[in-house]
Formats: sequence, C-alpha cells, structure tokens
Amino acid sequence: MKMILALMIIVYATYGCIPVLIGGAFYKGSKTKGQRQEFTTQFQKTNMEREEKHLKPLDWCSEAYKFDSKWASKDKACAKRIKAYQSGDLEAIDMGDQKNQTQKKNP
Repeated sequence: MKMILALMIIVYATYGCIPVLIGGAFYKGSKTKGQRQEFTTQFQKTNMEREEKHLKPLDWCSEAYKFDSKWASKDKACAKRIKAYQSGDLEAIDMGDQKNQTQKKNP
C-alpha cells in the first residue's frame, strides 16, 4: 500500500513538471538562435577591428566551437576539423589555452 501511495505521489508531482520542461526546451531553442546571431555579428565586428589593427583574424571554426560546439559541428566547413580536435589533434581547433601551447612545444 505504501508503495502504491509513493508511486501516486511521484506521478502527481512530476505531472506538472513535464509541461514546464517542454516549455523550457522551446524557450532555450529560441533564445539560442538569438544568441547565435549575436555571436556571429560580434565575431564579424571583432575581425574587422583586428584587420584595421593589422592583426591576424580570429578563426571562425575555433571561435564557434568555443561558443557552442554542437552548433559549430553543423557547419560543414568546421565539422572535419572539430572531429579531428575531439580525436586528439590539438592543432585542428585553436582553443587559445596554455595546454595547447605546452603540448606543441613538448611533444
């Protein structure tokens, strides 16, 4: 009897959570689209500023991967490099961290 009561309480308690989770998933998707657009705009602006200062432009695939790895993997131009990076090729994506620099110097 206690088991049935506990099961009923769990079902009742989670019943209201399901719509909230589904709504949250839709909200996250629409929010992410705007964030991606903002990221792309900011990336282009940053590279224009770097070009004016005669600096090397940032790499799209590396920056997109740092921002959202799943999204970057959908980019056909980046997918192969990301797969290589995830397989251990630290040169495929520039993460800009000391770990990569150290491993490059000390193979």
